[in-house]
Amino acid sequence: MIDPGALRPEFTEVAVDGLRAASGSGPYGPIAKAIIKSMASDDLERRKSPPTVIAEAIHRAVKSRRPNTRYASGFGASLMLFARKLLSVRWIDAAVMRAFATPA
Repeated sequence: MIDPGALRPEFTEVAVDGLRAASGSGPYGPIAKAIIKSMASDDLERRKSPPTVIAEAIHRAVKSRRPNTRYASGFGASLMLFARKLLSVRWIDAAVMRAFATPA
Protein backbone atom coordinates (compact mmCIF):
# COMPACT_ATOMS: atom_id res chain seq x y z
CA MET A 1 0.00 0.00 0.00
CA ILE A 2 1.27 3.45 -0.89
CA ASP A 3 0.48 5.98 1.85
CA PRO A 4 0.77 9.44 0.31
CA GLY A 5 1.54 12.61 2.17
CA ALA A 6 0.92 16.13 0.94
CA LEU A 7 1.64 16.34 -2.78
CA ARG A 8 1.85 18.96 -5.48
CA PRO A 9 0.07 20.20 -7.55
CA GLU A 10 -3.62 19.46 -6.86
CA PHE A 11 -3.55 17.65 -3.53
CA THR A 12 -4.84 20.56 -1.49
CA GLU A 13 -7.59 21.58 -3.89
CA VAL A 14 -8.99 18.06 -4.20
CA ALA A 15 -8.77 17.39 -0.46
CA VAL A 16 -10.32 20.75 0.48
CA ASP A 17 -13.18 20.39 -2.00
CA GLY A 18 -13.99 16.89 -0.73
CA LEU A 19 -13.75 17.91 2.92
CA ARG A 20 -15.92 20.97 2.38
CA ALA A 21 -18.56 18.94 0.50
CA ALA A 22 -18.65 16.07 3.01
CA SER A 23 -18.27 17.90 6.32
CA GLY A 24 -18.29 21.65 5.81
CA SER A 25 -21.82 22.28 7.02
CA GLY A 26 -22.45 19.26 9.26
CA PRO A 27 -21.48 18.49 12.84
CA TYR A 28 -17.83 18.28 11.80
CA GLY A 29 -17.96 21.74 10.23
CA PRO A 30 -15.72 23.50 12.78
CA ILE A 31 -12.90 20.96 12.50
CA ALA A 32 -13.33 20.78 8.73
CA LYS A 33 -12.90 24.57 8.51
CA ALA A 34 -9.81 24.45 10.73
CA ILE A 35 -8.26 21.70 8.60
CA ILE A 36 -9.09 23.57 5.40
CA LYS A 37 -7.41 26.70 6.80
CA SER A 38 -4.33 24.68 7.76
CA MET A 39 -4.13 22.98 4.37
CA ALA A 40 -4.18 26.34 2.62
CA SER A 41 -1.19 27.65 4.58
CA ASP A 42 1.89 28.87 2.75
CA ASP A 43 4.06 26.69 5.00
CA LEU A 44 2.37 23.50 3.78
CA GLU A 45 2.54 24.68 0.17
CA ARG A 46 6.33 24.93 0.44
CA ARG A 47 6.65 21.46 1.99
CA LYS A 48 4.53 19.49 -0.46
CA SER A 49 6.32 16.74 -2.34
CA PRO A 50 6.33 16.34 -6.11
CA PRO A 51 4.10 13.57 -7.51
CA THR A 52 7.21 11.69 -8.60
CA VAL A 53 7.68 10.45 -5.01
CA ILE A 54 4.58 8.29 -5.45
CA ALA A 55 5.88 6.93 -8.76
CA GLU A 56 9.20 6.14 -7.07
CA ALA A 57 7.44 4.32 -4.22
CA ILE A 58 5.41 2.26 -6.69
CA HIS A 59 8.59 1.45 -8.60
CA ARG A 60 10.33 0.30 -5.39
CA ALA A 61 7.35 -1.87 -4.46
CA VAL A 62 7.08 -3.47 -7.89
CA LYS A 63 10.82 -4.14 -8.18
CA SER A 64 11.23 -5.43 -4.64
CA ARG A 65 11.73 -9.13 -4.19
CA ARG A 66 10.02 -8.87 -0.77
CA PRO A 67 7.87 -5.74 -0.85
CA ASN A 68 6.89 -3.91 2.31
CA THR A 69 3.26 -3.80 3.34
CA ARG A 70 3.27 0.00 3.29
CA TYR A 71 5.33 2.66 1.55
CA ALA A 72 5.14 6.16 2.99
CA SER A 73 5.69 8.79 0.32
CA GLY A 74 5.44 12.53 0.43
CA PHE A 75 5.50 15.15 3.15
CA GLY A 76 4.12 13.91 6.47
CA ALA A 77 3.37 10.33 5.43
CA SER A 78 6.19 8.71 7.42
CA LEU A 79 5.25 10.60 10.56
CA MET A 80 1.63 9.44 10.32
CA LEU A 81 2.64 5.80 9.81
CA PHE A 82 5.00 6.02 12.78
CA ALA A 83 2.26 7.57 14.94
CA ARG A 84 -0.19 4.83 13.93
CA LYS A 85 2.28 2.19 15.11
CA LEU A 86 2.78 3.80 18.51
CA LEU A 87 -0.57 5.34 19.33
CA SER A 88 -4.16 4.22 19.44
CA VAL A 89 -6.74 5.80 17.15
CA ARG A 90 -8.11 7.71 20.14
CA TRP A 91 -4.71 9.30 20.83
CA ILE A 92 -4.25 10.25 17.18
CA ASP A 93 -7.76 11.73 17.06
CA ALA A 94 -7.09 13.71 20.24
CA ALA A 95 -3.81 15.03 18.82
CA VAL A 96 -5.54 16.14 15.63
CA MET A 97 -8.28 17.85 17.63
CA ARG A 98 -5.67 19.65 19.76
CA ALA A 99 -3.69 20.68 16.70
CA PHE A 100 -6.75 22.38 15.27
CA ALA A 101 -7.93 23.78 18.64
CA THR A 102 -11.27 22.04 18.45
CA PRO A 103 -12.93 20.31 21.41
CA ALA A 104 -12.65 16.51 21.21
